[in-house]
Amino acid sequence: MLTDHVGSAFFDGNSVMRALGRFAFPIYAFLIAEGFYHIRDNPGKVRKHFLRLMILTVISEIPYDLMETGKLFDWSSQSVMLTLLVGMAGLMITERFRDFPAFIGFFYAVAAAITYFAMPNYKLTGVLMIFFYYWFVNHCRDYPVLKKYLILTAFSIVYLPLYNWVRYGFPELGTLVARTLRGWSWLVPYIGINLLFSLYKGKNGYKSKALNMCYAYFYPAHMLIIAALMFLTGKY
Repeated sequence: MLTDHVGSAFFDGNSVMRALGRFAFPIYAFLIAEGFYHIRDNPGKVRKHFLRLMILTVISEIPYDLMETGKLFDWSSQSVMLTLLVGMAGLMITERFRDFPAFIGFFYAVAAAITYFAMPNYKLTGVLMIFFYYWFVNHCRDYPVLKKYLILTAFSIVYLPLYNWVRYGFPELGTLVARTLRGWSWLVPYIGINLLFSLYKGKNGYKSKALNMCYAYFYPAHMLIIAALMFLTGKY
């Protein structure tokens, strides 16, 4: 993520740096799904986690706007945190109203509208990725590594043109194919990260309070620093 943003801000959108940045969102999306899987039976933990994510979404918006546009407030796009927040809300609704599929469907439609018109990064396809990973951690956890990898990679191959279709305003087929082929480098990190997800055994790794704080607040902090450096170096 840092490589992606530095490449965009200071190296004229360097394609290699930006391609490396494509590892970031699938990791965040997977961790939202995996984390919720482990706490879903504890309403207190779910509420606490959702509240923290909501606070982080609010905190991140000004640093994101400063980095992207040099303005304190800009409503043309929102940070990826809104996508993660809506995705988390969708998982909560799915579990809470499991016996009311019509309501779940209605919420998904609302979530799609929010993430399309509010213009967060990855829009509704980002939420779709979170939902897919939640299905994956629920139903594919005990599959052999190769089978898990093939399922994840099949999703990645379908996801990329869908992302481009939504991102560029639902273009016609020819335009969609052209844009998808131009963005083929996105598929490389997606396929690469699938191996990590396939090998993951669902166990906690090393934990510490300092690491948790770094993980939570690195996103707004690094954008704020990049924005400050862009002002100092006259990038705006």
